[in-house]
Amino acid sequence: MPPNPAFREAKLREAEHLGILALYQALKAIDPDRAAELDHRNIRRVIRALEIYHHSGRRPSDYRRRGAPIVDALIIGLTMDRKELYQRIDVRVEKMVAQGLVEEAQRLADMGYRLGHGPLAGPGYREMGQYLAGELTLAEAVQRTKFQTHRLARQQYTWFRLDDPRIRWLDASDPNLDEDVSELVTNFLSQPLACGTIGALNAEETADEVYQDARRWQ
Repeated sequence: MPPNPAFREAKLREAEHLGILALYQALKAIDPDRAAELDHRNIRRVIRALEIYHHSGRRPSDYRRRGAPIVDALIIGLTMDRKELYQRIDVRVEKMVAQGLVEEAQRLADMGYRLGHGPLAGPGYREMGQYLAGELTLAEAVQRTKFQTHRLARQQYTWFRLDDPRIRWLDASDPNLDEDVSELVTNFLSQPLACGTIGALNAEETADEVYQDARRWQ
């Protein structure tokens, strides 16, 4: 079902006032099976589950009981040594600031957006908002952005666990990463029922297109 931005924004505001746990408890009362599958800190998945119930009147877990999935899926996860990951995060934050994060935050604030809330709740916007309000120095805002991004990375390791058998984990620092990803995607797309329909396509060309698309977002 399509997303409902107004519903999501309302739930984000509710989480700001009542806390994330309140939304999780609401989901638990509606659908304990789905709640048991989620980390209560993963607010976006909790809100999505509530959104499904709000829109359809059915528990999200009911949709899984229609039968086994008829398609296969390839899930690739990227990981690396934690210390190196933090170093890369720090470099990326400094690059974002050098390329205009402060100016972007100022433009958004001038347009009436609340930095650190709703869609702008990600690391960086809240801290830049605090800097623009005079609550932090720029150096403090940058350092807090780094710490908050480190925290997000740790949370992602709880949402996507390294022992999840569905995920093919690859070392992001491996110099052969490009080739490994391409080989995995090519082999997967060669399967008859990969994604339901893609198997009929030229797997090698399709894998190259998928990989190049992913590269554009890096």
